[in-house]
Amino acid sequence: ITSGDGKDYQPGVLSQKTYFKRKVTGGSCGEKYSNIVTVTVFDSILPGVVSDAQSICYNTVPALLSGTSPGGGTGQYSYQWQYSLQGVTWIDIASEVGISYRPDALKVNTYYRRAVTSGNSTVYSNFVMIKVYDQVNLPVTDLKTSYCKGSTVNINVVNPSYLSYKWYDSQKNYIMDGTKYSITGITADNLVYVKSLNTNGCLSDFLEQHIVIDNVKALFDYDISTV
Repeated sequence: ITSGDGKDYQPGVLSQKTYFKRKVTGGSCGEKYSNIVTVTVFDSILPGVVSDAQSICYNTVPALLSGTSPGGGTGQYSYQWQYSLQGVTWIDIASEVGISYRPDALKVNTYYRRAVTSGNSTVYSNFVMIKVYDQVNLPVTDLKTSYCKGSTVNINVVNPSYLSYKWYDSQKNYIMDGTKYSITGITADNLVYVKSLNTNGCLSDFLEQHIVIDNVKALFDYDISTV
């Protein structure tokens, strides 16, 4: 080997399995040879493909990020999922070392990729971005502080700007869509909820609407029989 006349030797880049041994020449003893060492060259690691990029509503859980099986290397693989908020600086996700990964609920756009290690080499998959839509604002209504017993209660969404509004009963069971909710002849306090719905199919949080009845009574305390 050219320039391989020292006690130690650093091979160059190898593309296939290669065997090495060292020849030692010393005076009248002639030539002696060391044991043979083998440098095994594995195929390049193929990291597999991660999918899918997706868009989700604010503070919801994305769909599973699936990763195809890697190839090459030693045939034995370990994984580490990573995330980034800008696609530049990557951070390991603790304990997420499976072939696929499902993120928790997200509030900001987030990038994900998978590191694959085989032997002493680590490579990285493509990255996917999960886009998070802006948070949907709560509705604004004209709910009054109280209503007269037996009256009709009308609650209107003020200046509606979203696709729709969904109304729910006190147990948060869906009732109807619309910008107005009415109760005729109300006799007791009531509780309803309303949510905004935008064109992306995303809902706001629940807005509580506590309907209070004003039980004012017009009664005399005394019967005045003489003046």
